[in-house]
Amino acid sequence: MEQELEREVEIATEIKTEQKTSLDDLPCIEDLLKTEKEVKTEKTLEGLTAVKKEVVTENRTFARQVDEKKAFVKRRIKTVTCVFSAVVTLLLAFVGINIVTLINLNKDINSTTSTIKSESVAVDIYKEQASQAVPPTGSYEITLNEPRDYSDDDKELTMLDKISIIFRNLFG
Repeated sequence: MEQELEREVEIATEIKTEQKTSLDDLPCIEDLLKTEKEVKTEKTLEGLTAVKKEVVTENRTFARQVDEKKAFVKRRIKTVTCVFSAVVTLLLAFVGINIVTLINLNKDINSTTSTIKSESVAVDIYKEQASQAVPPTGSYEITLNEPRDYSDDDKELTMLDKISIIFRNLFG
């Protein structure tokens, strides 16, 4: 049992040993202040072959500028094409809407013309019948509103008169 305790004490003492660093191991201030070229490394790697250093430089400034110009021109062409196609699409939509409206108006005009013809025939028939009919024995009193004199500045215009003047000027 004593042997086991001694062994544990040895293990405990080994764990507690500390590494001491000396000031000699730290780099000098002068070495830290020197530039990279002035500092000479003392360590060399053995067993390695030197790598051939070939510096290949390629002047691509002209190619880059041409590529940037091409990219700029391509972006401009895309933008102009998109705007032009949007404008043409809107114009074609307006033309289509106008054609559909004209077709519907033509149908209305034709139906209105046929209605006018049929109504004029009916009016002619009523005129003939009225001329043949017995004149009325009684008299009918018809009252009309006082006609409006727009040149008269003394009278105030009603709201309906103002609205009708506005519409007559806009659509007249």
